[in-house]
Amino acid sequence: IDACGMAGGRFPGQGVGGAGAQFQNSSVMRQGDAGSSLPRGPPAAVWRAGDSPEVGWTVMANHGGGYAYRLAPADAPLTENTFRKLPLAFDGPSALRWDGDRAADMRFDSAARGWQVSTGTVPAGSSWRKNPIPSGLWEREGPTFRPVCDESAACVRGYSTGGAAQGECRCSGWSNGGPLLPNVEVVDRVALPASLSPGRYVLQWRWDCEESDQVWASCSDVQVVAAATGAEPEAKAGVSAA
Repeated sequence: IDACGMAGGRFPGQGVGGAGAQFQNSSVMRQGDAGSSLPRGPPAAVWRAGDSPEVGWTVMANHGGGYAYRLAPADAPLTENTFRKLPLAFDGPSALRWDGDRAADMRFDSAARGWQVSTGTVPAGSSWRKNPIPSGLWEREGPTFRPVCDESAACVRGYSTGGAAQGECRCSGWSNGGPLLPNVEVVDRVALPASLSPGRYVLQWRWDCEESDQVWASCSDVQVVAAATGAEPEAKAGVSAA
């Protein structure tokens, strides 16, 4: 619908939807507005061309699948075709991070696990990584795949009985009323081309779901500067997924 997502929800008279299917209007956005039409804000991060800055996202309703990051000049039309011109390659391992604590990062090699592909992707040759948080359907056929962390007996037992309490699981499930707390980020680094021109850009995070016929997207404003010795360290641009 829109390359930067849109303020979805339910039509008037339908009542409040489940799994976060409602939108709270604000002074800057109303239900039905397209993310690409929002006024440009101050950059959420300042990056250097040629560097590999951190990016991250967090999950609420877990639809499986995988994700990719792409850039577009802020003054260009923010369309799918524009973002396809500048896909960003992943650089190095992934990590799970709880409560923003970098010291407690749980790193894992997505490529070694077979969770990273660059064949059959759009655009051709671009990088795509699997959502590393399984929905954890133990009560039916076991977890959808082995979690990155070792879950507690309480987490596994809760799934088996259908009554896992929120917070009992660290890296499995969903957080909109499920057993996963919304304090875990999926963190990666993306490689910025050294030839990238300085200026304002929009970072797109795109999530191609597997357990639903959906594509989710979110965008952040970033500033790219030329590489220079002694420049300030990069900040991370992040998004939230529902």
